[in-house]
Amino acid sequence: MTTHKSLFRKLFGPEAEVRDRLYNITFAFGILMGITGAVTCVFIHSSAMASGIAAAMTVLVFCMWVLGYRHPKHRMAIIKIALVCLDFVVLPALYLSGGSIHSGISAYFALGIALSLLCFRGRNGTVFVTFQSLFYLFLYWLSWRFSDRLTSFPALFAGNHWFEHVAVGSNVLMVAVALSVLIKVVFSVLRQESHSVEEAIIDMTRLAEIDHLTGLSNRRAMYKAVKSEVSRAKRRGLPLSAILIDIDDFKLVNDEYGHTIGDEVLRELSAILTALCSEHMRAFRFGGEEFVVLLPGYDRELAEDLSEKIRMTVAGRKMSPHLPPDRRVTVSIGVAEYNGGTGEALIDTADHGMYIAKSRGKNQVYGITEEGSHAISPSDRN
Repeated sequence: MTTHKSLFRKLFGPEAEVRDRLYNITFAFGILMGITGAVTCVFIHSSAMASGIAAAMTVLVFCMWVLGYRHPKHRMAIIKIALVCLDFVVLPALYLSGGSIHSGISAYFALGIALSLLCFRGRNGTVFVTFQSLFYLFLYWLSWRFSDRLTSFPALFAGNHWFEHVAVGSNVLMVAVALSVLIKVVFSVLRQESHSVEEAIIDMTRLAEIDHLTGLSNRRAMYKAVKSEVSRAKRRGLPLSAILIDIDDFKLVNDEYGHTIGDEVLRELSAILTALCSEHMRAFRFGGEEFVVLLPGYDRELAEDLSEKIRMTVAGRKMSPHLPPDRRVTVSIGVAEYNGGTGEALIDTADHGMYIAKSRGKNQVYGITEEGSHAISPSDRN
């Protein structure tokens, strides 16, 4: 049972490529219709010749399936050659000898059209399918015109017109059900593949907005987020602040101890920001040794308090186990509160505050409004 399930998943499951799944579904449908046609000929029309042709065609379809599955490079050529033979030789003989319009064999016409649409593309495909459809219509007309010569009912039903209507109606119903099932399965596969492609695009977009060293969102994601937060702050009249953090003398860390230790410092600072930020805040790696934290609902004073907590945490922690015990890393932080401008202006203001903090001796927090009025940092108050 496990082996059968594994084989089924391999042929029809999501792990198979879309073209392979459609190929397997189409041929499975063909084999099912062949078996149904052979059974129909036996129980309704008592036609040994039609049953034999149906059985032979079922075997032929199965052989095509296996051959195409084992040789995928030649699959299209195999299908096209076999399809032409089936459409214009085997199917007409089977159809006309097996009760014609009163049998379920015409369900194979749907298979033929489905395979043609799958194999023949462009203008040649349009011409082939059109000619194929006209040929099928001609077979329908021929079987209707000479139904008394082509149809051979069992003696039990001879002369019963009601049986003819039942046979025709059941044939139409069978074709409709077979077609609807095939179309539903094919569209289901295509829809699943489309959904998988959409998920892949979403994943790629998400990965494109992640800084792989720190795991934080990057500058691209930051500008999208700040635009959204500014729009919400305008709409709801809520405060919004941003802080920009820069590691002091980070180049010296890289030069003296190597970039591997520098990367450890960046990851440790990212962990500190993640730990200190609540669920409504969001931290970003702005670039290099610079980080940005967006603080929806925070005015400048609250943002300065959080910034001071970040500054003190960094200053009091060993940012890498490979740094000497006396080597401490510090940060300079600029704070800005949104005051009606753009998101870019908010980040630029925080960046300007960070440079002022550096010019005042580093390891400081400095708050500044977009209009340029300064705020004394909490570290200065102490």
